[in-house]
Amino acid sequence: MKKSIIYLRTSTENQLDDESLKRQKNQCLEYAEINKLEIVKIFQEAAKSGTKTDNREQLKDLLYFCSKNNDVDLVIVCKIDRFTRNSDDFHSFKAYLDSMGISLVCVSK
Repeated sequence: MKKSIIYLRTSTENQLDDESLKRQKNQCLEYAEINKLEIVKIFQEAAKSGTKTDNREQLKDLLYFCSKNNDVDLVIVCKIDRFTRNSDDFHSFKAYLDSMGISLVCVSK
């Protein structure tokens, strides 16, 4: 069974009220269940802009966790813009994950 991590993020306080994190989590968990993936950890970032990656502690923690856990196979996100909105950051993070043999999966378009 592939081991996976889920990363969730909202950009604004308003999204906390509209249960965005809950919807993201449910979509990611449903994907994991359908694909028989084991979730080993969930990282959740609340009210953090996707354009500023330097202040996203949970994203930093996720990348560190991946570097220290050789058995992680996948990082699951609901939408790519929940992971990052900056294309340079996206390609950098994706390359970093790829270098460790970890795939990035987006469950919705």
